Amino acid sequence: MATIHQQVYNSVDFANVETSEYIALSVENLFKAYDSNIKLNLDIQSCNLHMDKAIPMGLVLNELGLNAITHAFNGGKGNFYVKFTYEDGIYALDVWDDGVGLPESVDIHKSTTLWFTVIKSIMNQLDGEWSVLDLPKGFGISMKVRDKIYNSLFFYTIFLLFLSNIGYFLTKLRIKKNNT
Repeated sequence: MATIHQQVYNSVDFANVETSEYIALSVENLFKAYDSNIKLNLDIQSCNLHMDKAIPMGLVLNELGLNAITHAFNGGKGNFYVKFTYEDGIYALDVWDDGVGLPESVDIHKSTTLWFTVIKSIMNQLDGEWSVLDLPKGFGISMKVRDKIYNSLFFYTIFLLFLSNIGYFLTKLRIKKNNT
């Protein structure tokens, strides 16, 4: 959240964040905070990402990064990968590590652990699709989100701005009519 706030504060565009800077700073800050021996491998296509998607996708990225730091390498060295692309109206975020992976007894689609619940909930909120990456070693998730504004609060805000402009216009007409 601090990364988004910093990027928006320094920007002229308050509705979008630039992905390469936002994702890189988010991941780097997380891994620095935990003083990990994990090498970051970032492949991030630069584009503008609306806040309605940037915040939830950042939360998923944070959850996966924190899980890798905490569980994937047992305090040892390893690699954490982030790949972000935008093509044909689809944002794609692949996040994976080359750590120990999940125990075979864990069924990710039935899991009730907090971080799986958070990821599933956020992907539902984004109306996105997610899947587990098929890796020889480690664990990863692929997410795809369509480029559309889904947040009803956004439309409500636009509607209120529209109404306030109509109110202003009608007030001006009334004042002009009373002055003539």
